[in-house]
Amino acid sequence: MKNAILHEIWILKIAILFAIWILKIAILFAIWILKIAVYFAKYHNYGFRQKIIAKTEPGGKENYMNASKRQQDILIYLRNAQQPVPGAILSKQFHVSRQIIVRDISKLKEDGADIISTNRGYLLHEIPVFERVFKVKHTDEETPIELGIIIDCGGLVKDVFVYHKIYGIVRADMNLKNHRDIQRFLSDIASGKSSLLMNITSGYHYHTVIAESEEILDEIQEQLNQQGFLAKLQDYEPVNFWGIKK
Repeated sequence: MKNAILHEIWILKIAILFAIWILKIAILFAIWILKIAVYFAKYHNYGFRQKIIAKTEPGGKENYMNASKRQQDILIYLRNAQQPVPGAILSKQFHVSRQIIVRDISKLKEDGADIISTNRGYLLHEIPVFERVFKVKHTDEETPIELGIIIDCGGLVKDVFVYHKIYGIVRADMNLKNHRDIQRFLSDIASGKSSLLMNITSGYHYHTVIAESEEILDEIQEQLNQQGFLAKLQDYEPVNFWGIKK
């Protein structure tokens, strides 16, 4: 009788250990499935999460800059393409959803990019452009006037740079196409702790300006000259700034 009871207890222990072992395996399997589900959820909802971050991140400034940079990269990608680029290719290239690509294309069109939507994809149609470097000098308060002259005459402010005797060329992209861009640029300067780049060279600085014709550039030059913003090149300043060896 005693042996029978001990045998049953032994069998019960084995059963309990087996049940615990099965439970552990089930828990590990559930955790593994959950990790896979989370991974695919993150992968397929990347574009959606980007929208949520854009709306919920404090200030949203950094996220806006990411979107702006992506849009400029899309423009460069289309410019270098030899044929229409499908939205799916752009989506894969920039790791965002098709909806975000559509939104980016719309924003680029609003900013003046001549992007054509075809049944084969997006095609950038560009007309010949001309550019000229203007050396200018003015006060901080006159910055919106200077930039406004260039925009109102039909130009695009591609960049700003200074030429320092010691540090050489210090340059920053601007890509100002309209007065909204100018206001955003000035607001960013006012809200930050930085000052205008021209302040490291006593107000002297340069803008590369893009326009559709030489006539527009001539008009910009005339208007800047009338306002007293144009400055003469010094002997130590090379005409071909970008030809300098670093």
